[in-house]
Amino acid sequence: MKFKHIFAIAVAAVAFASCSNDYEVDNLKGLTVSSSYVSLPEAGGSNTITINSNDAWTLDTIGSAIKGKTWLNYSSLSGNAGESTLTIKAEATDNGRSAEIRLVSGTQVQRINIIQGLPVATPATCAEVIAGPDSKTYMVTGTVTAIANTTYGNFYLEDKTGKIYIYGTLDKDGNEKNFSSLGIEVGDEVTVSGPKETYGSTVELKNVTVTKITKSQVKVDSVYVGGVKSS
Repeated sequence: MKFKHIFAIAVAAVAFASCSNDYEVDNLKGLTVSSSYVSLPEAGGSNTITINSNDAWTLDTIGSAIKGKTWLNYSSLSGNAGESTLTIKAEATDNGRSAEIRLVSGTQVQRINIIQGLPVATPATCAEVIAGPDSKTYMVTGTVTAIANTTYGNFYLEDKTGKIYIYGTLDKDGNEKNFSSLGIEVGDEVTVSGPKETYGSTVELKNVTVTKITKSQVKVDSVYVGGVKSS
């Protein structure tokens, strides 16, 4: 009798596992795209992908926004079940850029990576960065005049032509929130590369990489930024 019960439970478990596996496979097929990587020409243009969905879908474009403004245009932000197409378009750019958008249908998500051109850092002065277009990647050398955040690596960079704000600094492995590992201090001369953004009236280079650090010969104990002591 015990054996019969054990056998019945084992059969039920196998049946349940089979159903679960079938569901997972079907679930993966419920929302598919012809390509999860979309390349756009640097001179401007578009590309189209095909979507197959068991249910209605929507497009989450927050991953392509810069300060709330997207540089991409879409033929549609939603669609019905079945086969449909999505055309993604961008204007010309003089510097490479990339984005990630999400296609959502119920609990299913497909991520689509978009790239336009290849980012190349343009050597520039602070004044040239200020006058240049957003999204363009610049390489600038200047002196650190104040550090506003020692975790993310937010600081002011100044040369003979002007001053810009560095909003986020990556460590040598490309990680965030590890600014202290670089040993950068006020008074140091650094060379950084990153894309330009304008936030209100503040011109920034965001999530920069540091290619050179020349330590200051004069030790600066601290600098106050907005009334807060910064090291």
